[in-house]
Amino acid sequence: MLYEVPDAERLSQSRVLVTLLSEAGARCGGHLEIERTFGHLARFVRADGQARPIFGASLGVNSDAAAAIAADKGWTAEVLRAAGLPAAEGITVFAETFRDRLALRIGAAGAGLPGLPEAVTFAAGAPVAIKPNNGSEGRGVSLATGPAQIERDLAALLSREDRARVERLLPGTDHRLFVLDGRVRAAYRRAPPFIEGDGVRSADALITEALEKIAVGKRGAVLSGDDPRIARSLAAAGMSRKDVVEDGRRVPILFGANLSTGGSLVDLTGRLAPGAEEIAVRAADALGLAAAGVDVMAGDLSETAADAAILEVNSAPGLDNYAGSSAEARERSVGILADMLGRL
Repeated sequence: MLYEVPDAERLSQSRVLVTLLSEAGARCGGHLEIERTFGHLARFVRADGQARPIFGASLGVNSDAAAAIAADKGWTAEVLRAAGLPAAEGITVFAETFRDRLALRIGAAGAGLPGLPEAVTFAAGAPVAIKPNNGSEGRGVSLATGPAQIERDLAALLSREDRARVERLLPGTDHRLFVLDGRVRAAYRRAPPFIEGDGVRSADALITEALEKIAVGKRGAVLSGDDPRIARSLAAAGMSRKDVVEDGRRVPILFGANLSTGGSLVDLTGRLAPGAEEIAVRAADALGLAAAGVDVMAGDLSETAADAAILEVNSAPGLDNYAGSSAEARERSVGILADMLGRL
């Protein structure tokens, strides 16, 4: 058989999300079954015996079209701006091989799509974020300063991706707001992984220790010590790996604040400033999403939403990292997932 009901031992070896879904399914009067080998594929079996598929963090709450739009960072920004919402300003650039394929199908319009030169012109010498146009968890995201870095990072990215997104940096701190059926059900502020100096050890030693701790928490390495983004983050702080980090100084080792790569969070659920929830709900509505993780850059959404702008929107946001932050967050996460399963 493809599926099995996970026992306690299997749950202890599975992703945190599987455990949360198992508890949420029981609350709905049904049960969770997972694929025997990898556990990435699952299904929720209702009390009446009907089963609904689950793939990773995608529970099928959103329509295919809405999820596809949200997965495309370029179209997401266009839709948000058309709805009058503040969104990251950027340009979508295309790999040369992809443009050639499109040119065969749609002619000059395909051949004229923007590429590397347009990205450099768009940046105009300012630092920009370079990321896959479709992707999540911060994979492939880098901070590039100057034409040489932009060309190098884009060339590397477009060697394995058809499209890339180049965006001007939004000021502020990264926040994630989890929207379900027109309400923000969870909210938190995120910070990138960092090292903290003790005045004795080098940045290299502190990075090794930090990555080991992250690996333990994630049940395996999610970030390599020789990732070039780490060296770039240190350089931005005016440091090298050999330098001793002064006591108490915190130095980010990544540009992005994704929890999946070791970022940390501060729970803001129930403590958002007026207007913050409205921005997230409007973003989800504009994209046609019933469930969404809306990433917002702002100074502090617990204080004001006046400077808020939307960075990205995720149609299948995971709750496992958030749930691991506290007992209260875990209980809230199970409740959210139970509501999502119940609406199926």
